[in-house]
Amino acid sequence: MSKLTKVKANLYIKKIYTGIKLKLSALGNYYLKFEQELKKYIIRFLLILLAFGIVYNLYIDLSTDTYMVNSFKVQDDIQKTGMSGDVFASEIIEKATELKAIGNSIKEDNLNFTETATIPEIQIQGISLQAVLSYIKLVFGVQQKSISGRVVMVGNTLRLTLIISGQPVFSVKRMIKDKITDEDIRFVIEKAAEQLLRFTDPYLLACYFESIGANENAINTLRYSLQNDPDNRVWAYNLWGNISMKNGEYDDAINKYQKAISLDSQFSKAFYGIGNCLGYQSKFDEAYQQFRKAELIDPDDVNLWNSWGFVLSEQQQFDKAIEMFNKALALQPDNVYALYTLASIYSDLQKNEDALKIYHLLTEVNPTNINGWIGLGYCYQVKKEYENSIKTLEKALEVDSLNNIAYGTLAETYGLMNKTDKFYQNLDSSLKYGYEPYVYFEEEPYKSFSGTKSFAEIIKKYKK
Repeated sequence: MSKLTKVKANLYIKKIYTGIKLKLSALGNYYLKFEQELKKYIIRFLLILLAFGIVYNLYIDLSTDTYMVNSFKVQDDIQKTGMSGDVFASEIIEKATELKAIGNSIKEDNLNFTETATIPEIQIQGISLQAVLSYIKLVFGVQQKSISGRVVMVGNTLRLTLIISGQPVFSVKRMIKDKITDEDIRFVIEKAAEQLLRFTDPYLLACYFESIGANENAINTLRYSLQNDPDNRVWAYNLWGNISMKNGEYDDAINKYQKAISLDSQFSKAFYGIGNCLGYQSKFDEAYQQFRKAELIDPDDVNLWNSWGFVLSEQQQFDKAIEMFNKALALQPDNVYALYTLASIYSDLQKNEDALKIYHLLTEVNPTNINGWIGLGYCYQVKKEYENSIKTLEKALEVDSLNNIAYGTLAETYGLMNKTDKFYQNLDSSLKYGYEPYVYFEEEPYKSFSGTKSFAEIIKKYKK
């Protein structure tokens, strides 16, 4: 190649290089500009999102019943016990919140308590956020409700008076024998908390009463709820139906569920509630029709599949029942009812390994569920793994030291091991707490001990 040709080639390459460099530089400037614009849009989007969040939270606050809880007026002598007005207000709200939690309704709670006496307000340039919200509520015509009260001694009677906006004044009284005790304080606080919940959310109070077995109180509260809380009438009828069903009053329960459906034709819980009642009445085909209606409305309701599985098991269609409980567990793997009932079915079908696996899972999911430990102990007994059975049943008694079935199953395990003293000891305890193993006396281990003097004496001691 000639010298002139080389020079031309170098100039051409340099020209290409310079062109590429200029294009890359332009591309870099474009990318930098794009990055800056993108940041602007992201910031704008975040600001819009923040504004939306503030507006949404304001809407929730305006649409939710919020009660301002003021410090109670407390007589000086009572304050000397350490119970100031702030403490009374705080503990009543805390107890009301606890009752709601015990009730454990699946219905969304739409009630807030704000304790002005005990919760510091957020300050914005010297103006409290709560004051701003209260002013906004005033502008929008939203009534600001309040809770207050007073606590006094009248003679030898402790009286707590509860004052709630828009409600009649309520008083609870407690006779004092000598001096005010912690038990006296707890009594008036609990009654005040119940009444507070009755005025503000009677349905949730009914849930609480139902959960502790106080069905008469629950039904009385539901009557009040149906009259004074129209937004919760569907739920109130449904809960009333549940109570009637548990009491074996199936026709009444169906009537209550139908009233719920008349108010809301898409309320699936009432449909499978009717299905449960029909199952108890052995009207299985009609029951399954109700379950199918509920499935069309809400196939993701765990309790639907539990109810369907229960009725199928009552009809001894165990394979289909197992399918339903597995559907429940697919939706909620830690559902205690589905786990326990599924394990029980496997145990009844003598599929001991399957039952053992489910009982193990149940004790992991809920270590305080005594039925899981008893079932697990029985499965180990069937496998003749007696030491594991004993350990597991002792864990059951740690959960409930008075459980007659745990003592009875433990007695059976010791009997199968031919540990006579332990057998008699646990048999005595099981009968003492109400166990009735008499139908099993022709089976082991009872059969081997039934002819002994000690066995006869223990049975005679408790058999009615």
